[in-house]
Amino acid sequence: DDLYMKQMQSTVADMCNAGNRSAGSCTAAAFLREFVDKDQPWMHLDIAGVMDDTAPLVPYQQKGMTGRPTRAVVRYLLDQLK
Repeated sequence: DDLYMKQMQSTVADMCNAGNRSAGSCTAAAFLREFVDKDQPWMHLDIAGVMDDTAPLVPYQQKGMTGRPTRAVVRYLLDQLK
């Protein structure tokens, strides 16, 4: 955790909102953690890498922005309500 926070040190702000490219999702989670109460459960879903596709992988998807993880996230959330 400290490694990711070190990547976000800033000379002009409390912290920078991005680290280096090698651990983008980890630094994003470390950044967001700074704004969540310690006893509050939370999660960071980094889905940007799978949102864009140049060719459909399955028949029901069009080319372009797919929203591919949306179905899985909605299903997970609905299952949590049961």
